[in-house]
Amino acid sequence: AVEAAMNEDRILAVVTQKDDAVDAPTVHDLAQMGTLVKIKQMLRLPGGIVRVLVEGITRIRLMNITSMDPYYIGDYERVASEFEDDVELEAYRRLVQAKFGEWAEEAKSVTDEGVTRVMELRNPCELADQVAFLLPINNLKRQELLEELSVARRLNMIVGILNMEFLRERILKEWKISAILMARKAMVMPSALWAISHTPLSIKWPMKYAARVIMVTSTP
Repeated sequence: AVEAAMNEDRILAVVTQKDDAVDAPTVHDLAQMGTLVKIKQMLRLPGGIVRVLVEGITRIRLMNITSMDPYYIGDYERVASEFEDDVELEAYRRLVQAKFGEWAEEAKSVTDEGVTRVMELRNPCELADQVAFLLPINNLKRQELLEELSVARRLNMIVGILNMEFLRERILKEWKISAILMARKAMVMPSALWAISHTPLSIKWPMKYAARVIMVTSTP
């Protein structure tokens, strides 16, 4: 599907597969809500692996799979986000950017360029999707954010995630500091101290992704 799209308009529909153990998923094995994307770059790696850089265009709803050979072909319809009260959205935009700044400062996992890009966004819908992309959340939570069409509710969900991630980073930092102090009191050798201070916290969430790329045609 990727190669076919590269030879045409570079447009793909990307949806999540519910269970990656299913080798030949039908439409019922795929998430109904996905993303229409444009391929920006394709890189071939050893072992037949293809890495693709894409840019999101809009949300889509998968309607049907019409063919599975040689790749998935299906029908979709575009889905628009729902914008509510402008005053409420502006308040949420500022709150999300403030919370994101606090979390990014604590986590140190986002580049300065990434932080600046988020802080400069004025469209609340784009802000919600950009922050969701940068957050270290699992695929189920990302799908929930994708399926939430209300921009206000989506931003509210992101505020909750940012609060939780900020707290997690604080706990992790305090745990590392406590481990270092305990190690110093016990006169642990530097090499052992490094191992203790870099042990991952047990509450760190695992991330697992299973996606299915579909060559699509729009539903009239």
